[in-house]
Amino acid sequence: MELKSVQSQLSGEGTGEDPVVALKAQELQQRAAKDQADIALKQEGVKIDQARISQNAEANQARIDSQQKIAAEKAQIARERIYAPKQGGQ
Repeated sequence: MELKSVQSQLSGEGTGEDPVVALKAQELQQRAAKDQADIALKQEGVKIDQARISQNAEANQARIDSQQKIAAEKAQIARERIYAPKQGGQ
């Protein structure tokens, strides 16, 4: 009688749950947890990429602003040279 009791415990007959179904459910839960972890990692990667893009855009804009300022100063100096009164023996 005890052998039957052990067999029914091992097979899950007493609980009404099939051990194969329970194992599959556990496997699905583990896969879902892994998928959630993967999604979280990818979201962090996207955030890092967005921050890098933003920093690059700011650096590029600063470079453009600097180049425009330099170009304007060069143009001003060129105008001053053109319109400056000529000195010398002419």
